[in-house]
Amino acid sequence: MDINYWNQFYTNNPDIHQPSDFAKFVFSFLKSKKIKNNLFDLGCGNARDTVFFALNNIYSHGIDQSDSVIKLDQNKNNLDDFLTFSNHDFTLFNFDSFDFSCPIIKYCLYSRFTLHAINYKEEDTLLNTIANQKNLEWLFIEARTIRDKIYGEGECVGPHEFITSHYRRFIDPDIFIQKINNIGFDLIEFSESDGYSNFNNDNPVLMRIIAKKIS
Repeated sequence: MDINYWNQFYTNNPDIHQPSDFAKFVFSFLKSKKIKNNLFDLGCGNARDTVFFALNNIYSHGIDQSDSVIKLDQNKNNLDDFLTFSNHDFTLFNFDSFDFSCPIIKYCLYSRFTLHAINYKEEDTLLNTIANQKNLEWLFIEARTIRDKIYGEGECVGPHEFITSHYRRFIDPDIFIQKINNIGFDLIEFSESDGYSNFNNDNPVLMRIIAKKIS
């Protein structure tokens, strides 16, 4: 992950108050299925989604490699035990060992716009970490795909990897779904479309994945 870029980005963009559409989509799913898991927000950034989940009484922990943004996020915490943060490499985080200070043990991993910000080696490290967590039940992932409109912009540095102002990797959904199947997760929902995250002139093609660990 391009830490220097994201440190500067979040310094310049410290506050976005509205939760993403993906966060609202995930919360609606959790509510409809009456799932009461804790939640880890991987690459939480300015924490707008982490805060949203905590405000809805989900014990939420935001993790980001940017020390700058975590310092900003920690100043927002007025939700007691429902909201916590750490500056950490989420690909290596021992989720099972984290204490949410609540009786709930099971948890889900939420990843919006983080998968396409890490390289293949980091993705494999994350999936290996996920495979070894006993109390993880659900994965919720949103990321740019190889059918995104800006695919190919910038300097090509590897398969589906480009650098413009920062590193970005576009995900092949078929390959990624096979990877999560291989570590013991069933695909529950999948979609791929634009219109999920319109921001200024950017309307990316994104995949949305809900996967559940096979018991």
